[in-house]
Amino acid sequence: MYYDATLERSTSFSIYKVFGWLFMAMGITAVTACGFALLLMSGFISGEAYAVIMIASVLLMFVETFVMQYRVIRNNKSLIFPFIVYSITMGVMLSTFVILVNPLFIALAFGITATLFGVMALYGYLVKRDLNIMGSLAFSLIIGAFIISMVNIFIASDTIDWIVSFVSFGAIMLFVSVDMWRIKKIAESGIGTSNLCLYCAFQLYIDFIYIFMRVISFFSRVSNNK
Repeated sequence: MYYDATLERSTSFSIYKVFGWLFMAMGITAVTACGFALLLMSGFISGEAYAVIMIASVLLMFVETFVMQYRVIRNNKSLIFPFIVYSITMGVMLSTFVILVNPLFIALAFGITATLFGVMALYGYLVKRDLNIMGSLAFSLIIGAFIISMVNIFIASDTIDWIVSFVSFGAIMLFVSVDMWRIKKIAESGIGTSNLCLYCAFQLYIDFIYIFMRVISFFSRVSNNK
């Protein structure tokens, strides 16, 4: 999470605004996911068209990520539009879960995700010590998990796959606390912009979505192994 310490003190940044944008993005994603799932199941969108939309959404998500990073560093244009577009494209991606996964699993996964996210965010907000070391640890775990997962493509070990899944899951949990701690520090400094507020919300949004997708994945794998 980056910000320019030379910016003038501003009231554009607050923890309440960060979570306001976070909840807005989550709402847009949920509505989009349910909407696209209904359109597909009703036959309004063909399977071929849906596949094209999915591919376009993935590409657009990558583009919007770089756009937001560029804009928050340069602080020259608002992040509102790219953040909304990203939330919509993520909803298109998650519509697959709405179609394939039991609604009870989705509701349970959301509840578990919200609980885990809330606990880790609260820890990041309340802790007094520096969490930058924890952030470095989480980043190292992500890199390690990625490398091992690449090796496992050739080994095809289910055990290694489970280990990688739990390691990356734990790393994201750590990132929630680190991101929340950094957001608190920015808010306490009184230095920030509306763009930085949006980018912080985007960081927490990504954390939440990743945890949710992992929980859904765990449920699905356990259910299929029965």
